[in-house]
Amino acid sequence: MKKFAIALFAVAAAVSAQAQVKIGKDAEQKFKVNGMVANAAIGPGAKAEQSINTVKGNVNIGGSLKQDFQVNGMVANAAIGPGAKAVQKLNTIEGK
Repeated sequence: MKKFAIALFAVAAAVSAQAQVKIGKDAEQKFKVNGMVANAAIGPGAKAEQSINTVKGNVNIGGSLKQDFQVNGMVANAAIGPGAKAVQKLNTIEGK
């Protein structure tokens, strides 16, 4: 298990966000990781997608937004094998 965790960490992907966000009042977001969040795609044609604390698409929130997200330990996302696909979304808001 430790070797698997090290392999996942070695291929961890960066997170990006594209969004148009409209919030009517206040917005407060907290994101804390005490440990590791990893993403891996291993094998021909394998694909792993991961969204962490992201806002994607056109999002309209009429009131206030308060998010507090914390990871204690390890969160892993892996696609292993030919053509495998894994999708993981942590604290993600998706619009149209």
